[in-house]
Amino acid sequence: FSPLAGHELYGKEEVNSGGIVTGVGLISGRFCMIVANDPS
Repeated sequence: FSPLAGHELYGKEEVNSGGIVTGVGLISGRFCMIVANDPS
């Protein structure tokens, strides 16, 4: 998910330090999704 997060969100502008980290995995036998967003 992370590589496409914010793709062309601000048009052609570059947004320094804007980012998101995502992950999917098993925790105690249950699938979980983690999303950490840095809106700066």
